Amino acid sequence: MTETKEPFVMYILEGVFLVLLIIVVGSVAYYLIANPAPSKLRQPKTIANFTEAQTLEVVRKSGSMSVNIQNTDTFENGAWSNDDQLFISNVSANDSLTFSLPITEEANYQLVVHLSKSYDYGEWVIKVNDVHAAKVDLFSMIVEPAGPVDLGTHRLAPIKNTLLFEVVGHNTKARPPYYQLGMDGIVIKRVNETP
Repeated sequence: MTETKEPFVMYILEGVFLVLLIIVVGSVAYYLIANPAPSKLRQPKTIANFTEAQTLEVVRKSGSMSVNIQNTDTFENGAWSNDDQLFISNVSANDSLTFSLPITEEANYQLVVHLSKSYDYGEWVIKVNDVHAAKVDLFSMIVEPAGPVDLGTHRLAPIKNTLLFEVVGHNTKARPPYYQLGMDGIVIKRVNETP
């Protein structure tokens, strides 16, 4: 009779061991997923003369556009300053968004905007004080920085200077909602005056 009980007890002990092992492995896996180790790709980037997009004043937006800060530290295909970006969603065709540029002294400034790309981002025209500065197609199959977009050198005074983004379409490969925009920030660099 003892011979029949021993295998039964062994089965119970093995079952308990397997349950405990599953709990431990599951807990470790959950911890690693919930608290991923920082990646070198996700270290925030530092750029000279950089103004974070979320610090810019929005002076005008059309339609029902939403302007929010989006955390970017989970995006593995590049780095954003401060691990976030300004995310513009609920965008429709022909919508526009205008920021005020923080200029405190009259001078020539080189402007370089840092944007993002994604599968549902649009094509945008960028204007500085209503002067065409660039056109960008922000489509990509993955979420990634678009790289610096040079807007040229402009003579700016400490008055209301505007940076206008106007959606003009979307890439044929883009997916709905098609027209979104991600902006990391802008370099506002004073350039030497010519004598």
